[in-house]
Amino acid sequence: MGWDVALTKGRVVPFRSGFRVYLPRVGYVRTFRGLPIKSRDVAEQVLAHFHARLAHDPIDVVAEEFKPPRRADHTVDRWAQRFLADFKRRTERGDRSTNSLAEYERWASDHWRPLADRTVMELEAFHVLELERALEDRDLHPNTVTKCLGGFHRLLTFAREHLPKRFGFVVPDFPRRSKRLHTPRIVALEVQDQILAAIPEDRRGIFLALRLGIRPSEGRAFNVTDYDLRAGVLDVRWAMQGQTHNARRSGTKEATRRLVEADPELRTWIERHVPRRHRLEDRPLFEHPAAAKRKGSTTRWTMSSLEYQWRKASSSIGVGWVRLYEGTKHASASAAVRSGASLYEVQRALGHKDSRSTELYAQLQPVTPAALFRGRRSDTKAR
Repeated sequence: MGWDVALTKGRVVPFRSGFRVYLPRVGYVRTFRGLPIKSRDVAEQVLAHFHARLAHDPIDVVAEEFKPPRRADHTVDRWAQRFLADFKRRTERGDRSTNSLAEYERWASDHWRPLADRTVMELEAFHVLELERALEDRDLHPNTVTKCLGGFHRLLTFAREHLPKRFGFVVPDFPRRSKRLHTPRIVALEVQDQILAAIPEDRRGIFLALRLGIRPSEGRAFNVTDYDLRAGVLDVRWAMQGQTHNARRSGTKEATRRLVEADPELRTWIERHVPRRHRLEDRPLFEHPAAAKRKGSTTRWTMSSLEYQWRKASSSIGVGWVRLYEGTKHASASAAVRSGASLYEVQRALGHKDSRSTELYAQLQPVTPAALFRGRRSDTKAR
């Protein structure tokens, strides 16, 4: 019996600027759950916890639980590499967006650097507050700071899901930040028509589709087979996951599918500019006329070519401040709300999952306080 006690007793020993604990079948432990043991009280607690576990499990089982992790394996930088590798695999399967992957890669290489050398186990709430202040000191947009902290929270959640339970890692509290809602700018439909008229006719088709509430990524992804020639209906179920011509064609941003009826002008353009020999082929519905000049490219529009063409046309009529989204999707949606369309109809047309996104366009509807308040005053006097 005395030999068994000697095997499991262990001891606390001073070590450098702190302490270490000798545990049978484990050896000297200088860290516990990734944190260095800096006080004798903590060392005694580690030893007491070891003894308490021995009351229920064999020493070999308990020894596995107390084997210390290598600090280098659990830094924020190392877990960021694992997180990005996992996210990249999901992106290749089509479960995640390449735009989101690029955003995470940028945060990991730059924005999260203040905490890169710390282990995830030692992070506390004040570390996250320090990261928030460091991001704010760089004069980043508040929404960028909020998104970056949200991505860092997802990284730590990934670490918690993959760390052994014996480490007891808990994601620290994060600051509560409110995201600033983007308010679309109002552009009159007359201005939209003038910009479209300034675009060469052979390039105008995709812009005619965008003014129907279709996102640029969705317009670029259309194939001829996604358009019903007889009914004049566009099947919106794909989007380009990237800015380039050869980006992956995957599901829409909201992972939804909707049917959009083409207006007469768009139907006429397709009849005129989509050759009949192409109508049974799985090729882009809207092809860039100068695509053949691009080395090794497909005929799809790139995001930069869309923006360039729109900027060139808007500048030619003296409204260069009107951006692509403002002049197409935002202009059409805000005009629909002002003309009396219900938010539900606009939400379906735009493919929004969350009605709060659609409500932004309702805020653009002008109010008439004089008529509203004077009308109520008259009602009160009548009573």
